[in-house]
Amino acid sequence: MKILVTGANGYLGSGIVKHVLDNGNEVVAADFKVDHIDPRAELVECNLFDIDNPYEYFGNPDVLLHLAWRDGFVHYSDAHIEDLPKHYKLIRLFSESDVKKIAVMGTMHEIGFFEGAIKEDTPCHPTTPYGISKFCSDIKRMRPFGPENPKPIFCTRQVYDYGTSKVVGREQEHIKLELVDNTSSRIFNGIAFGQSSQARYIKTKQSFDIAYTIEENAYRKGEVQLQIIDIRPRPAKQE
Repeated sequence: MKILVTGANGYLGSGIVKHVLDNGNEVVAADFKVDHIDPRAELVECNLFDIDNPYEYFGNPDVLLHLAWRDGFVHYSDAHIEDLPKHYKLIRLFSESDVKKIAVMGTMHEIGFFEGAIKEDTPCHPTTPYGISKFCSDIKRMRPFGPENPKPIFCTRQVYDYGTSKVVGREQEHIKLELVDNTSSRIFNGIAFGQSSQARYIKTKQSFDIAYTIEENAYRKGEVQLQIIDIRPRPAKQE
């Protein structure tokens, strides 16, 4: 079987190529550079996105194993957003060819910065624009929400006012929040309806815990905001 492995020079790709070769398959290994790939493979140094007919270019493979992902370990890289339509086009071109099987490796940016094995109960804590967008897409797939399928409620501990949160509303009853947490410098926008009584504490620059749902901003399409359900001041440290 002839298998095309993209991203073959990467951390995972180089090991996967060796494993596929050891199992008696023919491998075409493609990447920007090919210096870390098992030489038993057919090595192709290229930019995948510049190829008009990748199926024929790579010699009509039976299987596409698409591992390529630029800047995989650079969590804040713009490439994660910019390259998405290019990946879609590449996969679509293969789906319209005579390739027999397509397998695509997904990212786990919705987990956030995490070291160790990722399991089904590993908590999500996205901290990058791409990770947050991906996480929100996962939540949307759970809809519709209702009594038998309640909307997920999340908790984040030790958040701080960025310094720009303010009381809003006709009767000054809501708080428009701009928050940061203790693990990243990213600002998160939120709205706390009917909780203006907490504004004085929030402005003390002390940390607090929040429970919230994740919503799409009704006034700014595509922008995510936190709908704060509860705000709890952190307990004072015991001497």
